[in-house]
Amino acid sequence: MLYIINSMKKGFTIIELLVIISIIGLISSVALANLQGSRDKAKTAAAQIFRSNVNGLLGAQTAAAWNFNEGTLGGVVTTVPDSSGSNLTGTVVVPPGGSATYTEGVNNIGNGVLLTGGAHIYGTGISSSAGKPVTVTAWINPIMSIANVRRIFEVGVDACSSFRVGIDSANVMIGNNSDQVATEDEGGDDDSALASPENLLAAAGEPVILNQVRINNSKWQFLAVSFDPSGDARTYIDGTLVATVSGLPTTECLPVDSANWSIGGIAPGAGPEYTYFNGKIDDVTVYDGSLTPATVSKLYRDGLDKYTAAAASATFGN
Repeated sequence: MLYIINSMKKGFTIIELLVIISIIGLISSVALANLQGSRDKAKTAAAQIFRSNVNGLLGAQTAAAWNFNEGTLGGVVTTVPDSSGSNLTGTVVVPPGGSATYTEGVNNIGNGVLLTGGAHIYGTGISSSAGKPVTVTAWINPIMSIANVRRIFEVGVDACSSFRVGIDSANVMIGNNSDQVATEDEGGDDDSALASPENLLAAAGEPVILNQVRINNSKWQFLAVSFDPSGDARTYIDGTLVATVSGLPTTECLPVDSANWSIGGIAPGAGPEYTYFNGKIDDVTVYDGSLTPATVSKLYRDGLDKYTAAAASATFGN
């Protein structure tokens, strides 16, 4: 019997190729999503360590702290007690169409507060002396970016703003009522590229916009802004120094020891009421001390010593 062997190789059909491409694309998208999720978790973990270290370094100089853990998830926020012992309780203002509710905190631990539609928290009693060392830290999770300046925290009286931290569109904003010109030094990482110094000028009473230091929407980020007596203002995002602005000291606002403060909005009486934060905020803390390069180096050395000691203990069983 004669067998005829067909030596021609059969290739893939177009449909089979499309199926294979679709499968590869699905696997790639899942892998990229998992990679991004792991990266975000790593950044949050690093930021939590940095926050803990900052509190360990400046904790004795805490002027006020609001952690929002007093309420129940989904409940309405009416007042916000100060957990530092300074008794700077905040009152919540909710305009028509706005809301202030308790939401999940960072990594779903404890509570944060969700502010929308112009809702904000205000109180009095934080010092606003000129050239004071002060550091403001907060976890923030914006839900939208709008072209006006959105306050995260501010201290001021009437038209005077001693110091402020916020967002302009998606860019970090810091400022006071200084008429000095500010210059921005280089810093940052791949996610927070900085504008060149020549793009940054601070006019009288105007905020300084860090043109390319961006805050992401719908993601928790730890923001720390530190003003020192020399007039340098340093901005950290998730533990990384992303900008240094010179010539930006805090401004004296009278009465010095009882200035207004605000979370998520402008300090009462300190200007037009159009600059409200929309999104989640957690663990807002104000310290009467600044983070200088020397103190940050100390944080690094302390962390390195701790790591070295832990590694030695694991190696030698001590």
